[in-house]
Parts: sequence; C-alpha cells; structure tokens
Amino acid sequence: MKFSKKQVKKAKLLAYKALFGRWDRVKKYFWFILALQVYKFITYFTFNPSKGKLLEAFYLVNRYLDDVGDGDTRLDMTPQDRINYLLRKREFTLNPNEPQDEIEHLILYYKCLVKKRGEDFTDPAIDIVDSIIFDAKRLGGSIIHKQRTLEENYHLLDEKGTVSPMLWLFKENPNRLAELSYLARAVRTYYNLRDLRGDIVKGHINISAEDVELYQLNLYPMLLKIETPTEIEKWFQGQAQEGLRLLAIHRKSLFEKPFRVFTRLVLWLMYERSARAFLIKIS
Repeated sequence: MKFSKKQVKKAKLLAYKALFGRWDRVKKYFWFILALQVYKFITYFTFNPSKGKLLEAFYLVNRYLDDVGDGDTRLDMTPQDRINYLLRKREFTLNPNEPQDEIEHLILYYKCLVKKRGEDFTDPAIDIVDSIIFDAKRLGGSIIHKQRTLEENYHLLDEKGTVSPMLWLFKENPNRLAELSYLARAVRTYYNLRDLRGDIVKGHINISAEDVELYQLNLYPMLLKIETPTEIEKWFQGQAQEGLRLLAIHRKSLFEKPFRVFTRLVLWLMYERSARAFLIKIS
C-alpha cells in the first residue's frame, strides 16, 4: 500500500491540533514536543533526517489514538465507536490495506520509514494500541483494577511500546530495556498524579484496588468534582515519594552503566525533567 503525502500532512496537522487544542494540553506536552523538534533538527543536520521524521510520525499516531481512547478528541464518538476505531487501527497496523483516513496514511508513512531502515515497529505499535484499547474500554466505567492489571498495562505502553523503539532509534542495545524500567515507572507515576482528578472524572481509576483498601479511599467526591479527600492526599504524597525513589535508582543506574550522551539528553528532556520537577514540587 502507498501513502499520500498530502494525507500525511493532514494527519500531522490533525494530531497537533488535538494535542494543542486547549491551554492545559499545551502546558502538559510542551517540553515533550520541544524535545521531539530538537531531535528532528539534530537528525536533519547530521544527514539522517528520516530518524527524526520517523519518531515524530510514530509519536503523533499514538498520541492521537490515545486522545481518541481517552475521550480527549473526536467528541462525536460513542464509547463503542472509540473502541471500534482503535480496533480498526490495530488491524491496519498488523495488516495494512487501503487507508481509510489520514491517520492510516500516517501509519503507512512511519512503517515505510521503518522498513527502509531494516526494522519493524509492529510489535511496539500493537503494544501501545492494546494499552489504549484497555483505557477506552474503561472510559466512564470507574472500574478499580488490581495493581497487577494496572502494571501490566503500563508495561505495554511505557516500556514495550515506547522505550523499546527509542532504544533502536538511538542505536542502544535493545537488551537494556529493563534498565530503563525505573524511569518508565517513575514517569508513569508522574502522569497518573498529574492527571489524577481528570482521569477519575473520566472513569480512569489509576489507583489500585489494594491501595483503595489500604488507604480507605473514597473516590466519589472527586468523581463529583467536589474536593480531594484527605485520604487521597496521603496516597498522593506516598506515590510522589515512590516516584522520586525510582528516579534516584534510575540516576544511579545511568552513572554505573551510562547510555550514549544523546540518549541521556533526550530521556532527560522528554521524560525525566518534567517528572522530577513535578514530583519534587508536590512531595
């Protein structure tokens, strides 16, 4: 299958429009997008622009799908529409056929870039979409999951889906994926705390059943947008401290077995900088 350059441009515009459609989202994603553009700039001047284009396309596809799954865009969709849309994109990623919309052209585009470099991002792409589908299915349901279920979903999204292709792009040993687990878990903690109220209102409960029982949490005031109960604030503080502990282990690991300078710079700018600043501020 061939992609249309015009449709690829439309898909990028669509994804960026969804990304920066509200001021709170601009603040949320500013540093990540800045790092992405810096990476594109560097790859252009090192005569390897396809790597920057690939990372941007891969990110924008999955960012847009995540927005669909979370209900942050395509407000005309019903919950089942969202699930069906994501299932279609999952199948298209596995078995590309005639693209039906701009996003599928963008999927073909990044798959073409990956193929030219002799690699295949299908597995991490499917891991990410499966995680997004998991969230889409619980949208509005306020289901409280076991810690193991949440961790399995985070592992799909943050480690297998996100970190794994980045290691390949930055020419790092893919077997070092586990070494970035502490950073991935700390950043996930940051995301969960940053988006806690909004996620709970949407029905995404990223607090485990074990913690709900341990802290005797009452989530209904937050569901009703009334207040943040004291018990949740205690849980919040405990999670922030755990996130900082994970970042400290990550720092020690980087010192003992460093990655390439450019890899460290991108990881810090895209992930660690924002997570550390937020967790320190609230701890």
